[in-house]
Parts: sequence; structure tokens; C-alpha cells
Amino acid sequence: MSCTGCCSSTGQCLAGTAPSACGSDGDACVVCPSGMCGGGMCSSAVVLFGGQGSGSLLGDTWTFNGTSWTQVSVSNPPPARASATMATLGNGVVLFGGGTATGGLLSDTWTFDGTIWTQVLVSNPPPERVSAMMATLGNEVVLFGGQGTTGLLGDTWTFNGTSWTLSSVLNAPPARESATMATLR
Repeated sequence: MSCTGCCSSTGQCLAGTAPSACGSDGDACVVCPSGMCGGGMCSSAVVLFGGQGSGSLLGDTWTFNGTSWTQVSVSNPPPARASATMATLGNGVVLFGGGTATGGLLSDTWTFDGTIWTQVLVSNPPPERVSAMMATLGNEVVLFGGQGTTGLLGDTWTFNGTSWTLSSVLNAPPARESATMATLR
């Protein structure tokens, strides 16, 4: 495998190379997202997408590294939206749903790896919704509730990176929107 960035003989990443790829000079290297390589490792970042701006919906992508925000220029971002939900999955993030400027609801799924947004076409997505909650659990993200075309939702879905599955759960919370979820441990 050829390098698009290379590791130095001291194991430090160069030109955006991921630390896990560093071994000896010439080893195959994985490229970190732009501007996220420092101190010999790919650094973590928070990703922000879209939302409601001053009278309009936004479709911009930003990352925050703990010190500064950087707008990420992408060629094919998701359409502008508000009230979508997003969670980490693997080395990227998953974006689901949200609302359009005309009040329509979305049920599309997108992934972002730090440089490229990719729409994931699935045969059985959750119904369209806004203000749902999503968090990472193991190797999947869990989506709960939100506001759909029929009212408040109380369904639980999991996404593994390629497909959504409606979960049969016991003792689910009551239907709701605009709550928050986060991963514990």
C-alpha cells in the first residue's frame, strides 16, 4: 500500500498521517482530516453541521479542536437543515433527519469522516423526524424519538454504518422530542 503521508522513523506523523499507521519509514499510512494532525497523532474534534441562522437554515460544516473553530469546505454536503441529530460512529459521525426551510421533515442518513460527507442510502430508514436524540453504543448509534409527521415518537433504532434496525425494547421512555442523550463509559 502506498503512502499519502509518511511516518518518520521516530513514529511521529507527518503530512496528516494517523498515529496508528506509524511504524517505520515507508509503511502504509492513513491520512488524518485536514488540520487534525499534531504531536504525532490524529486529534479529536467536535463536528457542527447546519442549524437555524439569522432567518435561514444553514448547511455549513465546522470542526472544533478544543481551541478554535475551523470551517470545513466540502463539495457535497447534506442539504441545509435544522433540528437534525448527530453522533460519533467509528472514526466519523452520523447525521440523521432534521427539518427543511419549508417545514418538511427528513429521513436521510449521512456520514462525515472529517473531510467528506457521504449520503448512506438505506432501504429501511427510520421515519422522517426532527429533534430526535442519538448517541453511540458500542459499534452502533442509537436513535430515539423526536417529532414526526404523526406527532411525538418513542421508537428506538440502531445504525451500524450501513443499515438501520428498529429495536424491540423493554421499558422504553415515553415519546419525546428535544431531549439529550450521551454515551456513558
